[in-house]
Amino acid sequence: MSVLQYITSQRGKKLLVYKNYIHRQDRRDENKIIWRCNGNQKCLGRVHVSENDIVLKYVDHSHLSDVAKIQAKKTVEEIKTLAKENSLTTRAILGEGSSQLPAAVSAQLPNPRALKRTIQRVPQIKQIAPANPNSLRFEIPDSFKKTLCGEQFLFFDSADSGNFEDLILIFSTWKNLELLTYSKHWFADGIFSSCPNLFYQLYTIHTIQFSNVIPLVYILLPEKKENTYTTMFRNLKLIKPDLNPSSILIDFEKAVMNSIKTEFPQKKIQGCFFHSSQALWRHIQEYGLQTQYCNDPVFALELKKLAALPFVPIEKVIEYFEGLLEN
Repeated sequence: MSVLQYITSQRGKKLLVYKNYIHRQDRRDENKIIWRCNGNQKCLGRVHVSENDIVLKYVDHSHLSDVAKIQAKKTVEEIKTLAKENSLTTRAILGEGSSQLPAAVSAQLPNPRALKRTIQRVPQIKQIAPANPNSLRFEIPDSFKKTLCGEQFLFFDSADSGNFEDLILIFSTWKNLELLTYSKHWFADGIFSSCPNLFYQLYTIHTIQFSNVIPLVYILLPEKKENTYTTMFRNLKLIKPDLNPSSILIDFEKAVMNSIKTEFPQKKIQGCFFHSSQALWRHIQEYGLQTQYCNDPVFALELKKLAALPFVPIEKVIEYFEGLLEN
């Protein structure tokens, strides 16, 4: 049995979706609304709907339906709802609403620039987030110290001890911290593009749950010095003293490595292969080898072998590395 659904056109007009066809309002009688095909002027497709949304009569369409187009319109509606109810950035809303769509549906969406304009024009139901502060001496509203369920979310604020200049904020939940406690393998990384202006980076700590990597702790940091990371890990241990990972996977930032050795001695520190490859490419550019790498396949292969060293048995790494240097 088909269900009546209503969506809104780009011009704000109400449209009816029924049996995988889009209809626009044709006319209103005393006790019903007649909807006609919105995709083809010559199509005789009609839906007669009572005031309490009961289909009184249906006249079939003379052309095939376009399911992908309908799904695209529904997606735009969902994106607008997301924009209305959240304080996410335009970019984040666009990613959240359209990242998992099939290619056929994505092809029917308005272009990204038009979608961004649509998002920016949507009025929020209420002022969800306060204005971004322009000074580190700001006070976090109580509602932002808790989750939507009313549970504690802000676990550490260095401003509580008078430290505004090197402000560190640690966010999590007790459930997340419990999960982190039982997790033997952590994954940690800093994000710079999504970080509020007054902070240098958003540092996140993740673990694996049911084959998915999920974030458990979010930390806003003022810089990326060793002392900052040490303060972060030290306070995390004060919040949850029984944290005891077997390994922590990070990028190749020396400051993070040193702070982990200080706060989690004897723990295995692993480097991320993606960051390793990135670092190798940066060095290729730094030493002016980019042109030779792109034009000399033999030279490029030797450098690619460097990138493959993490897959060599540990006891053989130095031997293979020295062999590459000889070449």
